[in-house]
Amino acid sequence: MQNRPLTIKQLMRRSGVTLSQVANASETTVSDVSKLLNDNLRERVQAAALRLVVAQNKEVKDYLIPLEGYSEESEETKIVSMWEQDYRKEDKMV
Repeated sequence: MQNRPLTIKQLMRRSGVTLSQVANASETTVSDVSKLLNDNLRERVQAAALRLVVAQNKEVKDYLIPLEGYSEESEETKIVSMWEQDYRKEDKMV
């Protein structure tokens, strides 16, 4: 079995750091901290934002498609998928 890197929330739990402590240290609310540390929510929001950018901005679409070597078939889905893979790699490095 491959060991996966711990998420920030898991590290906080193991260290006894609370959402309230993080909220105070970052001068924000517990609700905001909780939402920002929710990996699934963050990924969903960022993927939705990227899909909208790709769908609504032909210039960006025309730039990204040749750059990533995408075909015309479902390029928006492929771009979002590639971005999500890259994002997860970077996020796990933290």
